[in-house]
Amino acid sequence: MALSVALGLNIGFAVALLAAQMQLHAVLGRMPQGEPVLRAEMWVGNLGGIQAAAFVGTGILFLLWFSQMREHSERLRPSPRWMGRNGALGWWFVPVVNLWMPFRIALDIWASSQPEDTVRRRSRLPVTVWWLLFASWTFANGWARDLYQRAEGADLVRAALRSGMIANGLCVVAAVATIVFVWQLTQMQSRQSHGDTSAAL
Repeated sequence: MALSVALGLNIGFAVALLAAQMQLHAVLGRMPQGEPVLRAEMWVGNLGGIQAAAFVGTGILFLLWFSQMREHSERLRPSPRWMGRNGALGWWFVPVVNLWMPFRIALDIWASSQPEDTVRRRSRLPVTVWWLLFASWTFANGWARDLYQRAEGADLVRAALRSGMIANGLCVVAAVATIVFVWQLTQMQSRQSHGDTSAAL
């Protein structure tokens, strides 16, 4: 629940930043300098900082949840040590490898959290959609930030803002996909755990 609320806040901040970027983009199109530009830039800068802080906090919550899901899934079905709880956390911070390994572990957690009955097994589509959107947002956001930092002149700033708008749109969609992934996986593990408890009793 806490993670879902944090993701919801990220959606709100992304929408607010998107609106501020659109305002700055419009103002720069009418007048490259002046008080309206400074005011719009202030809003974009402040909201960008708030969004970054919210992302860090949400990222910490997500990693804690992800490692907990890994630990629970290992009770249902053992996994290799390199894909265990420590790997579920550590691979996120290894350059290049983090483009694939967290997704691979998420797929394994998803599979381990489902019943053996193949008829009732869920598609891996929610995991794949979540990862593709998250990766796309990560690249788009980094690209937009780099463009904005190097932009000189109203035209280049407006181009960087357009990239930022795309990144924030992806942020909203990726956050929604993450909420779906989190809720579905949590419910799957809860049902499996209750099933194991009932069988034990």
